Amino acid sequence: MAYGFPHSDARSIDRVAMNILNGRGIADIIQFFPYYSYRVPLYSIFLSMIYGFFGHSYMLAKIIQWILSSITAVIIYFIALKAYQDKKTATIAGITVGVYAQYIYYAHSLMTETLFIFFMSLSILLVLKGVQNKSLGKCTWAGVLSASATLVREAFFSAIPAIGLWILVILWRDKRKMTRCCLSFVTALILTLSPLLIRNYCIHKKPILGSVGVRHLWNGADPKYMGSYFSEDAWRESLWRNPYSTESQRMDYEVLKAIEYMKGYPYLFSNFCQMRFENFWKLHANPLGKLDLNKKFLSVLLKIFTSLSNFIIPFGILGFCISLMKWRQALLFGLIVTFYSAFHSIFGGTERFRLPIDWIFIIYASLFLCRLVFSSKYSFFDYDTGNTSFFEEPVKVSRFQKRFFQSLYIAGAAIIALYLCMVLPQYFMPEKEFDGYKIDTQKVQSILKETGYYEQWLKQDMALYSVKEIMFSLKVNHFLLLSLLSSILLLSCSDPTEPNSSPSVLIPLKIG
Repeated sequence: MAYGFPHSDARSIDRVAMNILNGRGIADIIQFFPYYSYRVPLYSIFLSMIYGFFGHSYMLAKIIQWILSSITAVIIYFIALKAYQDKKTATIAGITVGVYAQYIYYAHSLMTETLFIFFMSLSILLVLKGVQNKSLGKCTWAGVLSASATLVREAFFSAIPAIGLWILVILWRDKRKMTRCCLSFVTALILTLSPLLIRNYCIHKKPILGSVGVRHLWNGADPKYMGSYFSEDAWRESLWRNPYSTESQRMDYEVLKAIEYMKGYPYLFSNFCQMRFENFWKLHANPLGKLDLNKKFLSVLLKIFTSLSNFIIPFGILGFCISLMKWRQALLFGLIVTFYSAFHSIFGGTERFRLPIDWIFIIYASLFLCRLVFSSKYSFFDYDTGNTSFFEEPVKVSRFQKRFFQSLYIAGAAIIALYLCMVLPQYFMPEKEFDGYKIDTQKVQSILKETGYYEQWLKQDMALYSVKEIMFSLKVNHFLLLSLLSSILLLSCSDPTEPNSSPSVLIPLKIG
């Protein structure tokens, strides 16, 4: 039977997958209490299918995730190409996603990031294609994939209003198409989510997706836990004060406590939201720290590589300012980033939860780089005429346009300065430690030994976080990256306007 302490995302997901495979259903035991809807279950179902075909092998599950991660880089290439019609921008964005240190690391972990980013990026690509072509079929599949991303991590539900709002704005003039596209997207979304909603309603008498967000909301509102994202003490308070309650009753208790603290301490809650916002946008730590192995040279290289990846956010902000020349392309990505970051500012999160939107900044950073370095001729899709029109710097620029873009770049520079002032102190100073994060390791091990789960936990922990497996997986990932780079370069070299052209020679990049 599944064990419950200490809590870890990877261990909990693996336990649920094994319970599904063994016929126990979507269930887990956390701190010796049963949970039936703690997380949305699609990733655990994904793992249980792998275990069912290939056995309980973490390595095979990781290999499949590496393949998905490589495919995601190609999807990002097509998103950038569809949005900005520029192969240089799309090529740089696709390659950067393929070698992004954070994405490589989480492809080697049994975490939801890889599958979530795959579904999210594919749904955004279909939304762009569906709206540009006014295709009901693509909008329907976009709704299915958006629901799939929500079933991997329910935080994507916060981005769905952004997608719907963008469809309304873009297709506003053609109200018939707008209505049909929105209805097809929403219908597919609801139908895909309905099995889980019906199942949870039968269990909890509530049409919920999961119960994890409620506890994080309570942790973030309670002054006792200082707005922390996760607190073991809060778990104990909720569980041990109501030892015979159901999961639904504990959710009601946590919602009431969260509302009570938000009403009682509104100013403090706003400060906590600001703190979680800063935590969400802070610089990524070294994700490959486990590969240090006391080798100073390798450690320095990894830190440099990770530090360079953090320039994606400032460059992405400047690229976003450039993209506002044609605001309709930028509106979708801007709305997704705004809604998604606002959700995590309220419910809590760390910089790890920013990974699903990092690829958006990678696209904008690539756009800025091409604009700055290469003499690129940009083209944008005209949603009014349905044609692709090229955009170049106008010969005659009005005084208003000059002032507008000067103000735009000044605002972008100010945002970057504010961002660096916010995150650099966190990067060079030790992270804050909340009491809720501290766990008594000896007490945990004694509890596990008393309950007979210590050896099982230790074996699973070593399998999930084996350094040898990560080193081997990096070698396999190098092969996948070579295949990825080859496919992206072939795509970038081929000219769609010449059907008989051979993609054998790269298009020369002119430095402007």
